[in-house]
Amino acid sequence: MPDYPENPPAHNERREFSLPKYYLIALIIIILILSVIIFIIINPNSNKASQTVLKYIAPTFVLPTATPTSPGKVVAQIGEESIFEEDFNYELLFLTSLQKDKEVELKKYIFDKITEDSILLQENKKKVELTKDIYNWPVKDYTKRVDTVKKLKNQIEADLNKNITAKEGYIVSIWYLNMENSPLGYEKSKEIAFTKISSLYTSVKSGQMTIQQAGESVKNDSSLAEIDPAYVVNAISRFRVTSAKDICAGCVARMVPDLWSLDLNELTKIYPVKESAVEEYYAFGQVTKITAGDGNLTYKQWLDKKKSEYKIQIY
Repeated sequence: MPDYPENPPAHNERREFSLPKYYLIALIIIILILSVIIFIIINPNSNKASQTVLKYIAPTFVLPTATPTSPGKVVAQIGEESIFEEDFNYELLFLTSLQKDKEVELKKYIFDKITEDSILLQENKKKVELTKDIYNWPVKDYTKRVDTVKKLKNQIEADLNKNITAKEGYIVSIWYLNMENSPLGYEKSKEIAFTKISSLYTSVKSGQMTIQQAGESVKNDSSLAEIDPAYVVNAISRFRVTSAKDICAGCVARMVPDLWSLDLNELTKIYPVKESAVEEYYAFGQVTKITAGDGNLTYKQWLDKKKSEYKIQIY
């Protein structure tokens, strides 16, 4: 592609028409983009970019290629529903943040989720029409399946929660403004508190320590005296709630709906809490005991019971 000449051509020279370089580059880029878009529209299952991403996460999985007239490979059977390779691939689309070196954990997580979803659908087949687009077919409207399962789960949890009389557990806290600013200043103290409580939260969530051990860790961290003279007293407290609108000692009011929604051993998020004009501490909670009235079950207990009633096979 010729550049513009440094000097204008003489009057007796023939000048050839030429677009500037950047026009041609822009034109090439536009053509390439349009070509890719057209290719994806015509061949939705040949999206190489998506395949590359999925192979990076879990190399043994590929995008679904089966059509409604060509069912895919059955990899498991849960009660009356066959589970296909495509189901795993659909689930992968929601898990792109997981690391590729966690392949075993990834497969187990996906299979457990598919099992739970299948049981929820089969247990509610009188309430939901189990059509091919959400059930027992390789090519599904997976967004519709996920939304349907979510609604069913929420309804079951709500029904079960009507029979729950109490949820109990612990709240771990790290203060960074207790009555007055520390010598380190508000922002620095806040940063230290968040770093420390985030580390404890990760350890509890991963099962490396219990929430009681997290509370003891705060009590034993003498460096926290710089940001909260009463850090030992504030480290951990018990709570007991009997509804989403309960007022309980030991927990912040806006945490109660979250605490009430948790199943056994689940955690809240980390809350920034303010009991005055500004935020004063970080806290998170965990449910460690659930009392059910009249022998009723929590959702986890209900699900475990249902799993024991289903024949589950992996091929």
